[in-house]
Amino acid sequence: MIHLSLCGTAIQELSSSIWSNSKLTFLDLTECNKLNIVGSKLPNDHGLGSVTELDLSGCTEIDALSLWFILDGVQSLNQLKLKKCCNLEVLPDNIRNHSMLEWLVLDDCRKLVSLTELPQSLLYLKAVNCTYLETDSSQWLLLENMVQTFSKNPPNEGIDAFSFLPGAQVPCKFDFQTIAASITIPPIPKSDLCGFIFCIVLSEGFNVYHHSLHCIIFEHGKEVDRHHKKVEVMIATYHFNSYFKVSRNNCGGQRKG
Repeated sequence: MIHLSLCGTAIQELSSSIWSNSKLTFLDLTECNKLNIVGSKLPNDHGLGSVTELDLSGCTEIDALSLWFILDGVQSLNQLKLKKCCNLEVLPDNIRNHSMLEWLVLDDCRKLVSLTELPQSLLYLKAVNCTYLETDSSQWLLLENMVQTFSKNPPNEGIDAFSFLPGAQVPCKFDFQTIAASITIPPIPKSDLCGFIFCIVLSEGFNVYHHSLHCIIFEHGKEVDRHHKKVEVMIATYHFNSYFKVSRNNCGGQRKG
């Protein structure tokens, strides 16, 4: 068995047979609102070592302690979804040990107030409706992860790395800023350019459901590249940060968002 869905069941803990399943790669526990993992893993269980995708969305009993216990038993995690985990106030510190984790979803974790040090592998982070979350340090860490990842290994095609985080202004470390719909960027040496990271502030009540945000790069009035991302309904002020690769032939120009 490589795929297991227990969505909406009344389970309170994971059985030893699940913990010891070495072939399981996808585990769906959404809406298991009685689930509390602590105490269910036996000493001789190897943990969910092969699980790459774990969905705990709507598990209302999950808190930092139980999540720590889960993450301690998972070794190959790539995607973690924690939407509507309403008892989660902080992330456990062992999340930083998951060097393969790229995707983290925290939407509607309304008690969440801070993020611990996140793994350097993380490229996708969503925290929509986490209204008490302090994100300045975590946001910049995520952006640095993007820079390090793509400067060392520039992708052949555009990369859809992004984050949605609460915030009211573009961080000061972004070199070029504007309140207009477009921005002109000075020429950049070819050897120094592998892509752009852009940040857009979406104001309260902004509704882009079933629509896309577009970032278009022009050079000397001619479109040379574009990036788009579908997003969800915004009910508060958010940062949308994203990265995409551009050709090294495109050395600068005008960006329209």
